[in-house]
Amino acid sequence: MDLPRPIFLKLTQIRMPMMALVSILHRISGVVLAIATPFLLYYFSVSLDSVDSYQQLLQQINHISLMLPLVLVMWAFGHHVFAGFRLLLIDFYGRPVQGKTSAQIVLVLSALSFVLAVFIVL
Repeated sequence: MDLPRPIFLKLTQIRMPMMALVSILHRISGVVLAIATPFLLYYFSVSLDSVDSYQQLLQQINHISLMLPLVLVMWAFGHHVFAGFRLLLIDFYGRPVQGKTSAQIVLVLSALSFVLAVFIVL
């Protein structure tokens, strides 16, 4: 007997557990970091060329078009580290009893890293 399956899922009505949200954000932050790595390496190379190129890079970073992606990359790095550490603990100790609590801690820490990134960039 075939059960009727939903054809059109309404994404706004699907309730995901906290652990799923952390997992999805961990994957998104990994993609952001993978895309940003060549750009960050280029900017690092430019900053090491000379004092003038470093000063020019600082002026470019103060522009809003580079400030927002830099904050995004800093959040992605923070979230990826905290979520990755959570996954390492899960692998080391097995499935934690407080999975929701550890996911909430990761979200709070990543939010704090976002606030810290905003203060560093501004």
